[in-house]
Amino acid sequence: FFFFHSSMKYLVCADGSPPSYKALEMVHNLYNNDNDSLVVLTVAAIPEHFWEDAATKEENKAKAKAAGDKVLAAFVTKANEMGFTNVDGVSEVGCPRDTILQYAESQSVDVVAMGARGLGAVKRLLVGSVSDYVMKNAPCNVLIAKCAEAPAPAQ
Repeated sequence: FFFFHSSMKYLVCADGSPPSYKALEMVHNLYNNDNDSLVVLTVAAIPEHFWEDAATKEENKAKAKAAGDKVLAAFVTKANEMGFTNVDGVSEVGCPRDTILQYAESQSVDVVAMGARGLGAVKRLLVGSVSDYVMKNAPCNVLIAKCAEAPAPAQ
């Protein structure tokens, strides 16, 4: 019999970490090039310090945006090398968890895929993790990739 695969919109959250690349690989295994679309989203967080003047805040925002753009470019290149079709890249500056949720909701994303960063228990308790927050609050399914151990950086 004929099985129809409806189109899916995947959002991969890219931060350059090994788990975020693993999330891209996991989406690749689910992806249908004929129907599906992929958005790679990078959100650069900038620390807000009340003592900084407007010029310093703008400079920090510009640095964060440049760093995010670099991570995004590498991810989109990797996605294209893996054979993904229908790939878009979006680079934002702001609060990662809120930006991810707003994007997923506003763009009617079907699956958010992201890496678990492996915070220690104490740090997770104090700051919470972005992946925990997104998983609990997303309007869609969330795929969280974990790495057993980080691979050694390429020489």
